[in-house]
Amino acid sequence: MLQRIQTLYLVLGVLALGALGLFETPWSGRAAAEFAWFRPSLIGLLVVTVGTAVVAIFLYDTHELRKTQRTVVVGAQILTILVAGVLYGGLFMAGTLTFMGPSGILWARSVALRIR
Repeated sequence: MLQRIQTLYLVLGVLALGALGLFETPWSGRAAAEFAWFRPSLIGLLVVTVGTAVVAIFLYDTHELRKTQRTVVVGAQILTILVAGVLYGGLFMAGTLTFMGPSGILWARSVALRIR
């Protein structure tokens, strides 16, 4: 289960994806207000991606499951790319994919967008 460094990377990835839910920028911004698909798509993809990564962590027990684990990890990576695409695509279409405002750097937005 937790015997390999790749498993540690999966755990860190799960924590990073989960941390995205703690920032208010993706959930209360202009993209969430303008596009009805943005918030449910992002929530759904985050839940499925985190769930897939957690399942992959526990698939290392036997040799047969290790082959399955590789496939599940690749699926989690593809889902992570989809999460980033939905997040950045929605923010870009809303015109809010910026890191600078009139008063300087928007730190909350910068941190939330750079985690992904």
